[in-house]
Amino acid sequence: MRSSWRCDGCAIRRVRCNGGKPCQECQKRSLACTFLRVQRKRGPKGPRVSTSEKIKQMQEDLYSAMLTSASADENSPGNSSPETIPPQHAEITHEDYIKYLDIFKERLYSVWPVVDCDELIHKLLIHEADYESYALAASLCAATIAQMRLPEHDTQEIDGGVTSSQFIEEVHRLRQHFEYREIVSIPSLLTSFFLHIFYANAEKIRSAGSLLREAIGCAFGLRMHESESYLPTFSHENQLKIRIFWILFISERTYCIQNDTPMMLQPIEYLPEVPNDETQDRKLLSAFVSLTQLFVNLDGEFARSLYGRSGKGCGSCLGYHRDEMSTAQRDLCTEKDDSDLRESQQVDIAVTRQWIRTLLWQYTVSHFPVSCNSEDPAFSSLLPAQIAKETLSTFNKFSPGAIKVHGYGMELKLFRLGDALLDVLVCVPPSSSGHTMLLGARDALHALEHLILMVGGGLSPFLQGLRDRMAKSNIPVPWARWLTLEPPEVEDDSNSTDSIGGYASLRFPILA
Repeated sequence: MRSSWRCDGCAIRRVRCNGGKPCQECQKRSLACTFLRVQRKRGPKGPRVSTSEKIKQMQEDLYSAMLTSASADENSPGNSSPETIPPQHAEITHEDYIKYLDIFKERLYSVWPVVDCDELIHKLLIHEADYESYALAASLCAATIAQMRLPEHDTQEIDGGVTSSQFIEEVHRLRQHFEYREIVSIPSLLTSFFLHIFYANAEKIRSAGSLLREAIGCAFGLRMHESESYLPTFSHENQLKIRIFWILFISERTYCIQNDTPMMLQPIEYLPEVPNDETQDRKLLSAFVSLTQLFVNLDGEFARSLYGRSGKGCGSCLGYHRDEMSTAQRDLCTEKDDSDLRESQQVDIAVTRQWIRTLLWQYTVSHFPVSCNSEDPAFSSLLPAQIAKETLSTFNKFSPGAIKVHGYGMELKLFRLGDALLDVLVCVPPSSSGHTMLLGARDALHALEHLILMVGGGLSPFLQGLRDRMAKSNIPVPWARWLTLEPPEVEDDSNSTDSIGGYASLRFPILA
């Protein structure tokens, strides 16, 4: 006989329950057979994989919650305290949340190592009225779908699934149940941040900027801009706050440089600590620290001078001299051995290094004399051609999925490389058109265009912006010998995302 109301253990394990007390499944596994969950018409399903420990933990939490609730009712005057109404989760089930949280854990945690998905899932299963946790989970699911350009991002409805827009609607609906703007907490901060990621990938830049400011404002409320607030630095909570701060710092630098908006965050004294043991966390955090250090070198005054209102003029007006610019370019050309990192981490570090080199070059041409024949590459007006070709050469060893996983940020950086290269092709004098640094430069430009198309799709504003400039500059599509590059073999399938989006290989023109 099968019961229409499964016990707690069978519900979590998603198996049939015969309705006995105890039922056969709980009796077989020596588990307490309880019926503590509130029965609903369309109840969310449990996780795909469960253990006896998780069932026992849930039962202990539910017992504790019942005792606390009973105690509160007894102590309240006239027992008139209002009943907490759990949020109606629309058509989004626990199984839907877990599906995309699992994708985030496998694919994107290396990009944003600030959410413990297992802990978040546990909160969703245990605390039905935890609006803040549900809002964070929904924003993270929406950001995951948008960042990876999953099919659920390009449609309003999808059979048998939940779209990114539906998750966003759920975030805003859940936030109406509590005054989130008055709550200074890490979950609320992260919810605003992942909403920023969604809207940036949806090409709603003003909304993305507003939400980034909201997240930074919450960080100020948590005193994250004060180094002393992280003491003692070895605590788990403070290490999490340090990682969150630097993710906000990196995101703000990237967004503000691209969109010419003021920067608020300044570097703090501490970087995330890297574990001493040889674990995946050590590799992940080591890569995160390397990426952070690249952005620390992107000084605020220098970054503001690129497209802000600082004006142009002598490089020494901001304290930068020729030898410093030369050293900075030379240091960025020095690559560390990162072969033990995940593909997505290698891609992020590689393209960020070349992006910062391009920003340095743009600063240099505005503040120093440059020449096509400069012996120092830092002061060569042709440097973007070399940067573009080096970037494409590096990308040859990566699978398309490892590039696509970075979404809007990758589009932005590739566009900046292509835009600078286009400046060179348009402005170079005819006498220097045969320079060795320019060999294959037009092919490289079209290869960057191809990458932006692969990451952002045909409707990408970055792609359209680059193509519009190319058309106005009379840059024709060149005859090119295309080389199909198969993605490299990886030992762990979870490290590769080359199946996402249907790209099985990269195709770049042969540049030499």
